[in-house]
Amino acid sequence: NTRGTGTITNDDFTQISIGDVTRLEGTTGGAVNPFRFAMSMTNPSQLPITVQFVTVDGTATAPSDYTAATGTFTFPPGSQTGEIPINVIPDDIFEQDENFRVRLSNPAPAQASIARAEGVGTILNDDIVPIPVNDPRALFLLALLALGAGLIVLRRH
Repeated sequence: NTRGTGTITNDDFTQISIGDVTRLEGTTGGAVNPFRFAMSMTNPSQLPITVQFVTVDGTATAPSDYTAATGTFTFPPGSQTGEIPINVIPDDIFEQDENFRVRLSNPAPAQASIARAEGVGTILNDDIVPIPVNDPRALFLLALLALGAGLIVLRRH
């Protein structure tokens, strides 16, 4: 007998991941600063693959530091990459670097799963430390900065 029966198991599973983003905050008066979180899938699909996302406060909080967002991201058929843009709100306030997260959930269809569920957005402070001109420590600080930059050279005779 030259006939046989075979079974094909669907093992075309794909895993979804989100990357981290680190960027400067930007300054007041400038446009919002989109942080683009890279999305990736391990295997392309002939069907659309969807995953839900939501932003989560860390040391950065919405709406003062970034625009909160929630929605569904879709990988079109055949695609393995994409991005989720989250707008960061620029300001001129000196503060520590801050962060927030984008969390993934509920991938569909059933062949999709999540390998990395959270991307961290790190907002790098790019504002200047304010130094009041009437502060007696200001002259000392400026002298130290000038020495460090090599602008002032002290010589002994």
